[in-house]
Amino acid sequence: YYLSKINTYLRENLDDIKHVIIDVRDNPGGDSTAFEKILQALNIKAGDFGGITRVSDIATKFYPYLNSMEYKEFERSNNIVKNENIELYVIMNESSFSSAQWVATLVKDGELGTLLGKPSRNRPSSFGNAPSFELAKTKLMGQISITKWLRPDDSKDQEETIKPDIIVEDWQDPLEKTLKLIESK
Repeated sequence: YYLSKINTYLRENLDDIKHVIIDVRDNPGGDSTAFEKILQALNIKAGDFGGITRVSDIATKFYPYLNSMEYKEFERSNNIVKNENIELYVIMNESSFSSAQWVATLVKDGELGTLLGKPSRNRPSSFGNAPSFELAKTKLMGQISITKWLRPDDSKDQEETIKPDIIVEDWQDPLEKTLKLIESK
């Protein structure tokens, strides 16, 4: 609901918007398509994560569309389209995980905007899609990752973290620092 309202506002006011701030601090993740929808409203296209999913009985239980293949591969691409009229800022911190980390990675790899905050604590190319399962005899619960995600820019695969363009110290307010950066332009 809120995403739809935000996107409608962005599309309807696109000619008047010069700066967009996206705050993914302390965000454990969520819908990875939400950021893509915001970018579409701004006439921006980010790259695409690639990856490979290993199909198993556990995987097909949670993702039935995988049942006809042994592996599913996703092509990565760093083909982007910028909107030269929009300056994009992403505020991140050590607790920006999963889909929130993807936002920072896509912006960094595609040079779509400025990252502010603290470096993430997880790798941009990492494992994901981890369905839960129960062991038959012990009834213990577990999770297993079935996908290796690869960031859009393959030349950065070995980087262990996403480093912001501008570090924000603990005593500083990242939003205030972003607003001052915008004012200075």
